[in-house]
Amino acid sequence: MIQNSKKTVSITEATGYTIDEIATQCNEYLFANLKYGGDDAESKEARESWIYDGTMADDSNYKIFTYDGKTLTVYFEPYTVAPYAYGVQKVELPAK
Repeated sequence: MIQNSKKTVSITEATGYTIDEIATQCNEYLFANLKYGGDDAESKEARESWIYDGTMADDSNYKIFTYDGKTLTVYFEPYTVAPYAYGVQKVELPAK
């Protein structure tokens, strides 16, 4: 017998990762791979601030995700870690 029980779960419930583990991995990935703005000090500071704030270990930063048992994909909406022109950013993490 199959029961249909629709339940909303948090990213930590779904994956077994802690919010700190997810935040650290997303932060490191975006710092290494997300490049926008100039190379001057002001542009770098702004970029670092966006990424830092958008990837803080806060559940509200990690509400949009998919998890298929193999890959966790975290989505960051425009203005979360980058300007609107850079669209939705995503970070993929392997299953724990």
